[in-house]
Amino acid sequence: MIHKEIARRDLLKLGLVAGGAVLLSGCQKAVNMDFDASQLRSPDASNSKMMELIRYATLAANGHNTQPWKFKIIDETIEIHADTSRHLAVVDPQDREQWISLGCALENLVIAAGATGFASEITYPDDKQEYISVNLQSATPDISPLFDAIQVRQSTRSEYRQEKLSSDLFDQIHSASAEQGVMFKFIEDIAETERVIEYLNAGNLTQYSDKAYIDELIAWLRFNEREALSSRDGLYSKCSGNPTVPRFLGEMFVSGTKPQKQAEADAKKLRSSSGSIIMATQYDTPEAWVRCGQVFERLSLQLTTLDLKSALLNQPIEIPKLRAEFQTAMGLGENQPQLLMRYGVADAMPYSLRRPVDKVLY
Repeated sequence: MIHKEIARRDLLKLGLVAGGAVLLSGCQKAVNMDFDASQLRSPDASNSKMMELIRYATLAANGHNTQPWKFKIIDETIEIHADTSRHLAVVDPQDREQWISLGCALENLVIAAGATGFASEITYPDDKQEYISVNLQSATPDISPLFDAIQVRQSTRSEYRQEKLSSDLFDQIHSASAEQGVMFKFIEDIAETERVIEYLNAGNLTQYSDKAYIDELIAWLRFNEREALSSRDGLYSKCSGNPTVPRFLGEMFVSGTKPQKQAEADAKKLRSSSGSIIMATQYDTPEAWVRCGQVFERLSLQLTTLDLKSALLNQPIEIPKLRAEFQTAMGLGENQPQLLMRYGVADAMPYSLRRPVDKVLY
């Protein structure tokens, strides 16, 4: 969810320095990556209904592809817990984005449950319950276009084609359904986009000047197929359009990234998008964060059905002081900004991997 892109031309130079073997020796592994990613997104007849619902849930968007969830099946109930071992202490010290990630998984699970013939009764986290509970009851199957989109949705972190969308497409995006306490701020004109970029730049300059942030980012980067296939999590280079390199080269590049250069790269990505959306909530609580995650995943799926791509640029929201300033500058009133999402027309990128369902069960 909160991935800062590596500049393709610079990482390519590193790959070439290491020699052709770096780029060519991974061909078979690349085939394995594509096969594994495709297989993960196909129905698994060997799964029970509950296990299959969890598989759909794990295809949700999540921060750094940490997959910060654990699922527990109790009779007709599925609980979604935070996997605290995957906590991002630097970029997400309050677990705000972790709860948003769990909300994304919840949305996928509910949509898949409806398509399978279950109605979902959701109990949100509160002071007495630090997890999400979904009680499933038999119902008439309700297969929506969003269900089919679960298996093809992706966070597309490349530059987009800077295409202006039709008024019909904008109307469909604006009609996206929200959750209680969640609101949208649509950014579609140049002046507002440039205002957002001011805060995006400030966030990048702050984060990329922070060694602890860089170290945490590097820990979740997967620079080549071997690493990605081994961990089945993290931010795989090819998913952002970058070539694969040995870890020592990738670490050298990322640790040497100039903050201003990163700011310019992300500003270019936002300008290439057809529009952006700020999602904000009335409250700053786990329940509000989960509901925001549901809305984000739902909108991501809706954009997928419209053949549009999307990704997050959350830098202005991940730094507390900057977040408060961003809230005021964007006219959000008392609503707390949670996510900054961009969308537009772009080619699909390789899919990231997920851990098998049996690895995310309690």
